[in-house]
Amino acid sequence: MSLLKLFTKPHFGVVSVWGEAGVGKTTLALMIAKEHCEFNKCLYVTTEGLDFLKRAIQLGLKLDNLIVFEAFSIEELVELTSAYTLHVYPLIIVDSVNAPLRLHSSPNDFAAFIYVLSRLYSISQLFAVNVFLTLQVRGEEGDIVPVGWKPVALYSDKMIKLSRFDHQHPGLRVAFYDDKKECFIITGSGLEPAPCPQSPS
Repeated sequence: MSLLKLFTKPHFGVVSVWGEAGVGKTTLALMIAKEHCEFNKCLYVTTEGLDFLKRAIQLGLKLDNLIVFEAFSIEELVELTSAYTLHVYPLIIVDSVNAPLRLHSSPNDFAAFIYVLSRLYSISQLFAVNVFLTLQVRGEEGDIVPVGWKPVALYSDKMIKLSRFDHQHPGLRVAFYDDKKECFIITGSGLEPAPCPQSPS
């Protein structure tokens, strides 16, 4: 099953997508919202402000069906995920779920982060709610990894890495998941499949 077809399933579980800024994480999140929120109200939690709404309008989302919640601290995410009404949404997006940890974190913050992930996973499992998480990254031992990736992997049904293909193909994006590789270009209508060149640099 292709990546974009995965998100047309009625229930795809908890999917976490990570990558550097500008690779298309928010665009993918909004494409999923467009697919699942045409006739239902969905929850979009942003930790990065409201600039994404411009892109949402460009992609043709029905903003009336998008319940937007701004959370700028791990405490606000804990409060939100502790609510007993989250199961009414067919889709919950958190963009980016680990942003509060990237700025400053303590052992208590990390424990709260794990609580947020576990609550979202439980809601998905118990009520067939789709959860889509985007993750910011940092450099670690010469590689780019999502902040808090171990608990994210534990509480995700699927992890997807989204990155630029190479310097020779600046508009090309590549997604890695389930030992697969798919390429995309970002257009005015979202991510569109594209052929992958033979050998990335």
